[in-house]
Amino acid sequence: MQTDVDRTPNHFQSTPMTNLDANAVAIGVATHIYDSLAASAAARLKSSLTKVKAKLTSELGVYANAVLRRTLWVKTIVHPDESVHIDDIYVPLSYEISGDAATDTSIRSAFDAGGKLLIFGTAGGGKSMLIKKICSDLLRSNQARIPIFYELRYLNKLESKDLNSALLKSITEHAPSYTGEMLASSLKSGRFGLILDGFDEIDHDFRQKIGIQIEEIVNKYPGLPVIITSRPEDNLPGLGSFSTYHALRMSIDQTLSLISKIDYDDEKKSAFLDDVRSRLYAEHQDFMSIPLMVSMMLLTYSYYSEIPAKIHIFYRQAFDVLSQRHDRSKGVYTRKSYSGLSPDEFRDTFSYFCASTYLENRYEFGEGEASDHIEKSLLYFDFSAKAEDVKTDLVESSCLLQRDGINITFVHRSFQEYFTAVFISKLNDEQARMMIDPLVNRAESDSVLEMLLEMSPNFFERAWVLPTIDDLLSHVRAQNDQYDPFDAIPDIFDKISIGDDKVTAGNAETTKGNQAMALWMLYDIHRLADQWREPDEPFRALSAISKDKDVESEFLHLVGDSEMYLQFKRTGQATELHDDDPGSLVELEYASTSLRTALLAHKGIDREIRAWKKIKNDIEKRNRGQGASLASIISAAAN
Repeated sequence: MQTDVDRTPNHFQSTPMTNLDANAVAIGVATHIYDSLAASAAARLKSSLTKVKAKLTSELGVYANAVLRRTLWVKTIVHPDESVHIDDIYVPLSYEISGDAATDTSIRSAFDAGGKLLIFGTAGGGKSMLIKKICSDLLRSNQARIPIFYELRYLNKLESKDLNSALLKSITEHAPSYTGEMLASSLKSGRFGLILDGFDEIDHDFRQKIGIQIEEIVNKYPGLPVIITSRPEDNLPGLGSFSTYHALRMSIDQTLSLISKIDYDDEKKSAFLDDVRSRLYAEHQDFMSIPLMVSMMLLTYSYYSEIPAKIHIFYRQAFDVLSQRHDRSKGVYTRKSYSGLSPDEFRDTFSYFCASTYLENRYEFGEGEASDHIEKSLLYFDFSAKAEDVKTDLVESSCLLQRDGINITFVHRSFQEYFTAVFISKLNDEQARMMIDPLVNRAESDSVLEMLLEMSPNFFERAWVLPTIDDLLSHVRAQNDQYDPFDAIPDIFDKISIGDDKVTAGNAETTKGNQAMALWMLYDIHRLADQWREPDEPFRALSAISKDKDVESEFLHLVGDSEMYLQFKRTGQATELHDDDPGSLVELEYASTSLRTALLAHKGIDREIRAWKKIKNDIEKRNRGQGASLASIISAAAN
């Protein structure tokens, strides 16, 4: 019996590429490109277009065909050396926007209507597969809207960091006659769509710059439909005007549908499907509901016949399986090593490679760059192997790295994050802290610190958590266990927001502010802080502002026109306010002590300070208990 997840939505029904002439499709696309350019172009540009029509159409056909190949054929972690037709592996997922259900069909419809869409999803959650499906279907349908597909990670190696130039270059590599003026006309025409994959893969140092450039493009070309994918992050720069869709975890039916589509040993896949139905999905829903994880679980299950409960153990097992070659004809695994490194040496070498590239925000490399990083790793551990042989092991034997055109990339970024955590876990305390501090600003989007805490809790808490909390507490002048919360401004906290049920302090984008945010994420300080929250805080804060004309004037000056505050003045209630109302945010650095006090800033900050103290006390209490237990064992052994 066919389930809903087995049916392809109407928007995504398309003829398999084997039944199409790819060149004919590409030329048809190019004709649309030319027609839309000519229809919207100024007289001067139209004249130049006419002169190069045949050449431009041919070149744009080459470009369209290149995009079609890039989005129609995908590689999977199960068989990374073989390209799979996207229709053969694609499973429609579910999405949510502002609390309402959405589908890939509704996302496509919103895009067709000229929408500006942001697709949030976890690593391996199917974001890239969705937009490649949209892109390839647009090209195959030969409609009047043409997708410009660009993977944002390529910006990291460009010196200019200019998105317009990068988009133009991606086209002129195949269509040399295409110009910047033509690109502007294309974007303005409304006949083009911009599909940008991986905003979270842009280097943190210039992510804001690219976000602003995207905002400028959106404002300049209001009829241009745009889709951007990213891992979930708060306040992505330049993307505040986008409609945000959240990719939901897969249901059991979607998971079963995906497994059924994977080309794999029938007997092993059948056993896996049975176990997923009977218990594995229920027991490991966090893993079983993410597409990439499901594929890796099929591999690990076929080898271990079980799925571990903890994510870091799963990655370790997945590495063990991937670092062995699977002979599909015999259904067995054999290790083939060009480098001669032992499994432990290979793991250590890869961990240094991952950590060094992760710190440099590098996710892809040229052949020479990859070899240089591997050479440094071999020198670090004093292993006597050739970098080129290790690279061959990583690319061909284990498939942990893969060739992408002329570059080399990770099979998935999650492996880079896991092995960065592995590398840090083997450092001494001082080295670990020196390495962790530059990473804390990524705690919201990456999982390195989370996995490090899970795999080596005592080490991580001793090396980084406890000394970091001590530093933060000392910064707010601990004296006789008394704290002045305002001393945390602006180095740790830089803003305060009034929501419908609480007053919340915001972390500054400084080293100490990022450290505080990392603690917030790792230990769910929101939950801890709520234990000490007073439910009438918003009403008290707004009342205090309204009762002092000087404070009220200062507040309105800092926030501008505030519908939130006007609503309170009209109704005398704070129940309809929301944290995301921009009128509720106040930059604390520029607020007077009177306004800070009225806003109950000391309450919001103090709750987080108390949460730090609780985390510290809980760790120390646990350490004392472990110490006593260890002393008992040693004493018993001595007797």
